[in-house]
Amino acid sequence: SMLVVEAELKSGQSWDTYYYPVTLESLESNKQYRVNLTVKRPGSTDPNDPVEFTDMVPVITVEDWESGETYNPEI
Repeated sequence: SMLVVEAELKSGQSWDTYYYPVTLESLESNKQYRVNLTVKRPGSTDPNDPVEFTDMVPVITVEDWESGETYNPEI
């Protein structure tokens, strides 16, 4: 599975769209996946093109999904 983050960055007077695809290997059911990205430069202009890890630092944490737990996404 792949998660693609889309971001708009201002370049002069216009806004350009960049993509940061993150591949998630071996997803398991009943788990909560949290992905934090530290972006170091503009990403790809095509969501299907990979971005080098020198351009971004992904941190992926996996936690058990507990019944009744509230999910609060941060964007």
